[in-house]
Amino acid sequence: MMKTSMHSESEQEVDIISTLPDSIVTHIMEFLVTKEAVHTSILSKRWKHLWKSLAILIINSNQFDKAEFFKKFVLKVLQHRDYSSALRKIVVKHNGHIHFHILAKIINYAVSYEVEQFKLDTFLRNDVRNMLLFHPLFYLRSLKRLDVSLRKSGWIAQLPVTLDLPQLVYCHLRHFSFTSSDDKDFSNPFLNCKKLRTLVIDNCNLSNGKILCLVSDKLVNLTIRFCFYFYNPFKVTIYAPNLEAFTFAGRLNSTNNHEIFEHNLDFIGEANIDVLCHSSIPGVEETLKNWFRRISNVHSLSLCLQTLEGLSHIPDFPYIESMGFSKLKSVIVRRFAETVPLPKGVLDYLLQDSPLAERRIIQGEPLYSETYDLT
Repeated sequence: MMKTSMHSESEQEVDIISTLPDSIVTHIMEFLVTKEAVHTSILSKRWKHLWKSLAILIINSNQFDKAEFFKKFVLKVLQHRDYSSALRKIVVKHNGHIHFHILAKIINYAVSYEVEQFKLDTFLRNDVRNMLLFHPLFYLRSLKRLDVSLRKSGWIAQLPVTLDLPQLVYCHLRHFSFTSSDDKDFSNPFLNCKKLRTLVIDNCNLSNGKILCLVSDKLVNLTIRFCFYFYNPFKVTIYAPNLEAFTFAGRLNSTNNHEIFEHNLDFIGEANIDVLCHSSIPGVEETLKNWFRRISNVHSLSLCLQTLEGLSHIPDFPYIESMGFSKLKSVIVRRFAETVPLPKGVLDYLLQDSPLAERRIIQGEPLYSETYDLT
């Protein structure tokens, strides 16, 4: 009797799934990695072609034993997908060096279908053909989210002078090279991105010009990261009157680095600062002090242990003028291990104007080591 009951319940579940319309089934399949979605074609004749109407493609090289299998799968998906079906999102994760031909196919496919979201994480060879490979994406006016992370590219992938992405809300660029007009010494690539709210500039370079300008009335979250080994970060000026959260991670090795905070960071509410001071350069600690004074109105501050050590090396510390953190409600310090001690007196110094602020010491890597691994 129990076996019969279990059998009936199983049949009922199959009946429920089989009664769902194709639109609901394909929507469920869009939560799967595309390879798994394609495999559903063997379940029944009805499911044979459903994957071809997916509006989201998610392709991960980890699911393939050889690079050649990945290549063939991508080409077959792009070739056999229903050309009349809309495509909203493409996500590609490739652990090795992706072939130029395959990458070009993926980008052109995304552009031709006017996708709203494009995400790519891969290694890119130092091939001169890659210099303009991504340019069609930067003129894709339907794009709302762009997330391209390149590894070991040597900044061979260049951005155009200005991105024409009027719908862009989120942008994360890693290992790209900004460019400027021949007659100007600054680059202002996001000038036409009027809806941009979140921007992550991750280990990028400035190929010509001296200053990167970030001008946006809508920008709310800004992250700038320079890797540990990047000794000469370009200068950045910021004009973002509605900025709420700011993150900076990288190395301080010049007394001119304060110019990265040149414009209005006075009204941000949240700051995450992971600065590693190059102690052999005179005046770096003073620059760090100037940085902190520019963000002294924040109510939430996150730091790594190395940043606190940089503050402790300021001449005459702690007998120096307060940095004015009078609105702080919480401070978080990340350190490698619980056994690593905090520099004496630094937290007390930072919180002298906010004695009731919450203090949290957590274990974790600095932001620059999370982001800039070379493997």
